[in-house]
Amino acid sequence: TAKYATAYTITFDKQGGTGGTDYVIVGEGEYPPEIETPSKEGYDFTGYYDNTNAVQYYNSSGTAILDQTVNSDMTLYAQYTPQTYSFVYGCGIGSDSSILQQASYIRYNQNFTTLNNICTPPTGYVFDKWAVSNSDDLLSPDEEITWTYTENKTFTASYAPISYTVTFHSNYEPETTSVETFVYDEKYYVKPYTQRTRWNFIGYATTPDGAVVYTNGRLMSNLTDIDGANIDLYAVWEPVTVSFEYDGNGGTKVEPDAPINPSVCSGDDLCFAPENPYERPGYIFTGWTCSGNVFCDNGLFNAGTDLRTAIIESAAPNETITMTAQWKPITFTVVYNVNDGTPEIETQTCTYDQDCFVSDVVPEKIGHVFNSWGCASDDTDSECNNAEIEPSANIINITNIDAATVTLTANYTPNTYTITYNANGGVGTMEPTTFEYGESVSL
Repeated sequence: TAKYATAYTITFDKQGGTGGTDYVIVGEGEYPPEIETPSKEGYDFTGYYDNTNAVQYYNSSGTAILDQTVNSDMTLYAQYTPQTYSFVYGCGIGSDSSILQQASYIRYNQNFTTLNNICTPPTGYVFDKWAVSNSDDLLSPDEEITWTYTENKTFTASYAPISYTVTFHSNYEPETTSVETFVYDEKYYVKPYTQRTRWNFIGYATTPDGAVVYTNGRLMSNLTDIDGANIDLYAVWEPVTVSFEYDGNGGTKVEPDAPINPSVCSGDDLCFAPENPYERPGYIFTGWTCSGNVFCDNGLFNAGTDLRTAIIESAAPNETITMTAQWKPITFTVVYNVNDGTPEIETQTCTYDQDCFVSDVVPEKIGHVFNSWGCASDDTDSECNNAEIEPSANIINITNIDAATVTLTANYTPNTYTITYNANGGVGTMEPTTFEYGESVSL
């Protein structure tokens, strides 16, 4: 290490720079030694100067200026020159992807204003920002910034898709609408925004009476390339058509050739369960059941039931539903008239198509012998009228009139008696006399 009679320290103020030599010691009257220079982002080091910036002691490479000797402690101050960078603009995916102009130049830390839009956007897009190369920065048009980049840059136009609205019309009364916003190149499935009872949605038309342009379930996109535009679409509906078949379930049609309506229901048609067109002796019509539809599990449908809400709303297009007549058997009453005999016999209630046995109790009447039951009914067509019925006989279906009364009246044969005459020793004879019980006889 050199020894100096008198030594001085040179301290280096790097003025925001980093690295390089911090200080050196120099003998009196000596020239400063070579040093390592500092660096500062965005700048080129030009040398160290005294505090007046008038006298330069070191050049940009860290070599001392030979005509400057050291005679005291001092602080030297770094000086820098801003670096110069080039930049260009490009349109990217626009109509012209080439560089739009010759390179421009700017110094580090210099104020800078971006260009306004000079590109033609692709269809369906609008100019948005300038994307800075090798950076995530996006700069707005006419944006003022301070240049702090440390490399040459390309500003490439970036684009945003236009947005537009679609007004969906229900296209039936009362009219309802729904407005949704979409952006260009966004794909979405066609679907109804509302439901229409007993109608199936098949797509959208561009006019109220137009044909389907956008089919239900398909993808659609890019209905316009005009930013802020509105597109009107009109729902197209197909009526749910349901066919009806009828099953008499043991009954026969009163008018064989007459149609049973409804045979078809479609859309907003009025559609009611029909009155009973069948007859079934011994039975009463109670309503309809159906098959072929989930709502058929709901039980019995009376005549006049609105089938639109009961069945059709859940039906598939062109579904066939079978309506089946339901019946309950009639009941009738059997009354016993023992005709002055004994004992009294309890009244019976019988059901059509079920066994109905006459009481096995045989009534008794003094002076008489029971023969059979005589039958009479308030059903004038009943086969029981004037019939003779034995005890325990099965009189199933003896009438087919609901709540009819069948009266069984005991028939008897009076006992017959014979009087024989004995002259008891007298002269002459008399023929025996025959009479029935209860008959008056003159002797």
